[in-house]
Amino acid sequence: EVKQLSFSPQKDRSVAMLESVRKTSDMKCPDCGEAVHIYDKFDITLKDMPIYPDVPLSVFCYGHRYRCVKCGKTFTEDVPFAYPGTRITNRAATWIKSFLQSKMSIRAIQNITVIHWDTIRKVQQDVMDEALKEREDELKEKNYKPRFLAVDEFAIHKGHRYATCVMDLEKGDVLWVGNGRSISDFECFFKEIVPFSFFTGIEKIGANAFEGCVSIERPYLWYRV
Repeated sequence: EVKQLSFSPQKDRSVAMLESVRKTSDMKCPDCGEAVHIYDKFDITLKDMPIYPDVPLSVFCYGHRYRCVKCGKTFTEDVPFAYPGTRITNRAATWIKSFLQSKMSIRAIQNITVIHWDTIRKVQQDVMDEALKEREDELKEKNYKPRFLAVDEFAIHKGHRYATCVMDLEKGDVLWVGNGRSISDFECFFKEIVPFSFFTGIEKIGANAFEGCVSIERPYLWYRV
């Protein structure tokens, strides 16, 4: 329930105050399913998508903490519109995702939304994880088997550490990334990707000359480019 919506004297910030009206009788212990009672209250501040242009909106939420009358378990009431793992609303997360879809940088999004860089990065990571999961499910459904692989190394942490990347030359999908650049590091690709039938369609593996570039016994054909 919205209790109050107010603005700063300079009209440059806005605040909405929301209080839970959920009945205690509607709540049950998540462990044993018995009745609970309120033993404390909590408050949390979330950043939301502005109602008015250039006027950041904060949402102050007030809820309850419960204790089970039987097993004594304590738990906090969920805030249903809070984006998981952050201090922003689902609406603000959708707002951020719209900027990410436009290929805006995190810094640019931060300047527009006034939301912390780490929070925007969290939303970006979730978007990438969702896209990768959808792509993985799509390839599994089609019984995907790559034919031509490309292997290369890249530097991380200013060149003090390296990683190896394997991709499908035909489709452009990155199939695997692992630490290190030796041949033993690259062989982890074949050990970690299951099932083995995934590799039965491989015809050639191409690689730019790097430290771990040595011959691999069949069934993998190494092709030096």
